[in-house]
Amino acid sequence: MELLERSVWTEKCLKTALVLHSDNDAPMKSLTMRAKMYDLGVVTSRSRPRVSNDNPYSESLFRTVKYHPSWTSKGFKSLGEARQWAMFIVYWYNNEHRHSKIKFVTPNQRHKGLDVERLAK
Repeated sequence: MELLERSVWTEKCLKTALVLHSDNDAPMKSLTMRAKMYDLGVVTSRSRPRVSNDNPYSESLFRTVKYHPSWTSKGFKSLGEARQWAMFIVYWYNNEHRHSKIKFVTPNQRHKGLDVERLAK
């Protein structure tokens, strides 16, 4: 709940058409979480029961990350190592990886509106 609130404030998307897609686990369906989403103007979207590939966007992210050359199938030696890799992959995914579905710009370029001028050129 705190992470959602902090994210909404940081991204300046309070009371916008924001949709949070999640699975059907208890924390996401709790009354406290639903009340916080209502306060923030966040609309809920849930996966269908027993359907693991219900959100194509998150599934695409998982596949992209899994096939990145730095992915280790052997696991991480420590929590710190896993966190360091996650920070690297999030930065790479948002700032370097060019997405075919958004005309080969990065998510940050799209998010900041920099894609318009770039694509016009």
